[in-house]
Amino acid sequence: MEKWLHFTASPIRDNNGEIIGAIETLEDTTERKGAEENVRYYLQEITRAQEEERKRIAHELHDDTAQVLGSLSRQLDNFIRKKHGLASSEVFFLKDLQAQLNRGVQGVHRFIQNLRPSLLDDLGLIPALRSLVTGLQESDRIHTDLKVLGGERRFSPEVESLLFRIVQEALNNIRRHAQASEAQVVMEFAEDRIKVTISDNGQGFELSGRVDDLPRSGKLGLAGMQERARLLGGTIEVKSTPGKGTTLIVDVPS
Repeated sequence: MEKWLHFTASPIRDNNGEIIGAIETLEDTTERKGAEENVRYYLQEITRAQEEERKRIAHELHDDTAQVLGSLSRQLDNFIRKKHGLASSEVFFLKDLQAQLNRGVQGVHRFIQNLRPSLLDDLGLIPALRSLVTGLQESDRIHTDLKVLGGERRFSPEVESLLFRIVQEALNNIRRHAQASEAQVVMEFAEDRIKVTISDNGQGFELSGRVDDLPRSGKLGLAGMQERARLLGGTIEVKSTPGKGTTLIVDVPS
């Protein structure tokens, strides 16, 4: 059976500060390490199940709800075109109803993309992120750039999903809270790791304590990003100053 041991050593000094010995401890951390690995395994399984459920719901919305709403809109358009003798007020009402239906269709499509963008499955992480960045620019008028450094490559579906969710949550935070006019996403592919930097020029916030303390301060989105980074064996760093924007750096092995 594999064992995990934690070794520490503290020097013993004389009155002159010279090292004359050491106190050494050896702790068996096998049980704790096993518990940590079990937690990570369960989190991975939960994340995988969530992504599968998102994919299923997205497909059902696309194949059922979106199709029905689209069909209703087309039928209404045909009715308006073919029916003569309608009063102008009736035509206005029907066109307004059609406009509401079309907005509903667009809303369902946005919801589908947020649940599980088809680009992520079909073309991979970078095309899906480009679509995410474009959506932020078009819907919220926040000028957003995506820069890709190094040799772009594909990863497993689980890794790409987790990285996508981290960037998605970061951009959602910018949209909802940052009051920013500009944002940037930088994907840096190194030989053995990938680094993701998301920054904005928004209002920033006072960052007190460690990232682990964020849930207690109400910043659950950042805490969720940290958990996803941990599932990838990586780290997350948050830099923010009131009035000077926020930068999020995710570093994970590849």
